[in-house]
Amino acid sequence: MAPKPLDPAEHLLLRDANALHRLARNLVGPDAADDVVQSALTAALTSPTRSRRHTGLWLRGVVHKLALLTHRRDARRRVRERTVACSLVDDRDPASLAQQAELIANVAVAVRELEEPFRSVIVLRFWHGLLPEQIATKLAVPRNTVRSRLQRGLERLRARLDRNYGERQRWAAPLGTIVSAREGVTAALAGSGVALFVGMMMQTKLLVGAVAVLVIAVAIPWSSFGEQPPPAFEREPAGAITMHAEPAPRPNERLEVPTPPVPGAEPMSDDSPSATVTEWSARFLVTDENDLPVADATIQVWAGPELPKDGKDGTVLSHAEHPILQVPTGADGRASAVFDRRGVAVAARKGDCRTGDTWLLSHVDADAERVFVLQVPVLQRGTVWRVDGTPAVGAVVHVNVQGWSSLQRGEPPEPAPVTADAAGRFVVPLQFFGVYAIDASLGDERTFRDAFEVRSEHPPDLRLTFPGAITIAGVVVDPAGAPVAGANVHAWREYHLADPAQDANDMETVDDKTGPDGRFAFEVRQYRRYQLIASAGGSANSDVLWVEPSAVRPHPEVRLSLRTAAAIRGVVLAADGSAIPGARVRASAEAGSATRANAVPSRAAMFGEPSAAITDRNGNFALSVHPGTTWQLQAFPVPGASALGYRQVGVQPGRVDIEFRLSEAQVRGCDVRGEVVRADDGRPVENFDVELIDLDDPDAVRSRVAASRQGNRFELATLPLGRSCALVITPRRAGERYDEELAPVRVEPFLTSTAPRTFVVRVSGWATLPVRVLEADDTPARGVHATLLQDGFQHVSWQADRADRDGRLVLAQRMPGAGRLAIWRRARRLCESQITILGGPNPELVIHVPPR
Repeated sequence: MAPKPLDPAEHLLLRDANALHRLARNLVGPDAADDVVQSALTAALTSPTRSRRHTGLWLRGVVHKLALLTHRRDARRRVRERTVACSLVDDRDPASLAQQAELIANVAVAVRELEEPFRSVIVLRFWHGLLPEQIATKLAVPRNTVRSRLQRGLERLRARLDRNYGERQRWAAPLGTIVSAREGVTAALAGSGVALFVGMMMQTKLLVGAVAVLVIAVAIPWSSFGEQPPPAFEREPAGAITMHAEPAPRPNERLEVPTPPVPGAEPMSDDSPSATVTEWSARFLVTDENDLPVADATIQVWAGPELPKDGKDGTVLSHAEHPILQVPTGADGRASAVFDRRGVAVAARKGDCRTGDTWLLSHVDADAERVFVLQVPVLQRGTVWRVDGTPAVGAVVHVNVQGWSSLQRGEPPEPAPVTADAAGRFVVPLQFFGVYAIDASLGDERTFRDAFEVRSEHPPDLRLTFPGAITIAGVVVDPAGAPVAGANVHAWREYHLADPAQDANDMETVDDKTGPDGRFAFEVRQYRRYQLIASAGGSANSDVLWVEPSAVRPHPEVRLSLRTAAAIRGVVLAADGSAIPGARVRASAEAGSATRANAVPSRAAMFGEPSAAITDRNGNFALSVHPGTTWQLQAFPVPGASALGYRQVGVQPGRVDIEFRLSEAQVRGCDVRGEVVRADDGRPVENFDVELIDLDDPDAVRSRVAASRQGNRFELATLPLGRSCALVITPRRAGERYDEELAPVRVEPFLTSTAPRTFVVRVSGWATLPVRVLEADDTPARGVHATLLQDGFQHVSWQADRADRDGRLVLAQRMPGAGRLAIWRRARRLCESQITILGGPNPELVIHVPPR
């Protein structure tokens, strides 16, 4: 028999079922969600007027009501269970009564001693029974500010009681008995109308509030106050039981529905109103650099934006100045915490050792264990000097975090300012692999600002000098000797890129502009050699001029002369000698450094970047270049086809007979097309980027090329002939740079020719490679990490992974293919090898490091 078809109302109910189930999970949890949804759908299907009452709004109302009934039923059941399980306090025992009175009185005193604004919100919440929304309205502050003040106020109460009683167990254990007993008595008597008598038993409203404060202070280190599910007991990893105060909703309380994260939403500060967030937990393990667990370390938590961005658009996550929660680790180095906001910053510390700050996000880190490795601080030493060369006694040294290396987990902490001693010396504890900026102030004066990265356990001393002690001044003139106003002057302190002993932080660059009289003056930091270059429109750059200030000559004067530009002329022709009009011709200097490092002048800084020329109708072009070097010329015969270029090298400035003669095939170029499919089942992949690597150009980098796409097929803009190239195909999700499931793939190198090239690109899942690192004697290597560098994919695969105490680590979400795997101990590379990894899970790779 054929099944009975569904009527329109039943179709709509099935459509709403998933949404109702998500709502029920947020309201009553996953265990009871099925029952609530089933009851709601049954009510809709059996209702005589269901055709008019099946709408989502009506169903959501039913789910809300059923959830409220479930909360109340479970709350009464748990109270009955606690009443049976917990013996009541013996109020006839004078010692027990005295202990209770002393404990409650101490809480009341602690509340009265709280500083504002924490005392007000504690009293309004627990003595007056106001909800956070009501407190926010009464105090005219955002709701999140109330939540933050409640959390911080309770932390201060716990700290005061810890100090008074010596340890938490001495006041937490008696409290558990008081709370359990009074909850049982209240539940038993409330149904018979004698709840008021229970309040009288507790003497005063102040004592009722004090007990409420104690319940919350012990029970919930992080709570949303008024939005909790029914009571529960949770066993912490260290073995202690934490009791969560979770009252059932009162009739006058509003039941709020947790809202899931909104993709792309702007981050909100700690004082911004926010949607309710379902509580989530995270676990922590703190170890030392030898992977041994650290007991009695402190996990610090800072509040942050409710909806932090993930950094893909360059947004920097920030958090509050003071921690809102501090959790000690147990004997096994473990701890846990419960959060009610989408993002928090977490770090671990013990004594002078600490970790960097790491962001935890609810949709990524819920129920996961985060490992924090305590690092012994690196002591950065230095001196501060006045303009006259004497020590700057009492100067305040400021250090700011500029970022952190990919080899470090978490952002370095912001160091506190330090004061220079009688000899101008200072010492600042810093984080290994941290990137910092440092300067010093004395009154209204401030030293030069230095940026550096800590990559050594014993970094070289820093020297901070107040500006004015050393200057370089001079004039810029044109080829005729007349002063040039508005000319640019660039200076670099002497630096040798090829010298491995060169300190990477020992660099200095200065930029200045000439005044109306052509003069310039700027301050430098050291008695060292500096190279100067001047540039201005209409003339070629000056030659490099070296100058060296000294103690005898601290303010040298120089003269920078701009040069007359030289011309290079030529023609771009077809094979038959006909002109190619509209071709673009570009020139680039062949001398000087090609590095992008700003430690030395680049080719462009030394010789300028000549404007490109466009051939006229006769194919002629003319370029204006610096006369001090040879040039490389490139002709692009087809407008818009930037890859279709042909070059000539070693062109002397002043030549007027340059000829590009291009064949028909060269002008037409090579056509490259293809399609992208999944490697596992051949299904088409329609959302992807195409990038090109020119393997014949040693300075070439991967760059996106123009490509037309239709479905899973692509066709590139015309490529030049005879070039060795490779393609990188990167699957991506809408609005995202990468696909979470499919990894990029590099197409094997190919040579462009007149024959079209067609590819079928098969993309597979991301690769996962487990690695085990062993010492030469087969014992697990301690304190090591691995980096995998893959050609054409450096910005994703250049990540650090630290081995655990067994020497194991997992390189996850890596691009299948070849790469160089390096094993490091701090900044020292122990070994490196070439490996090839396949898409998906790979077998464990065992690596032995050389003996120490």
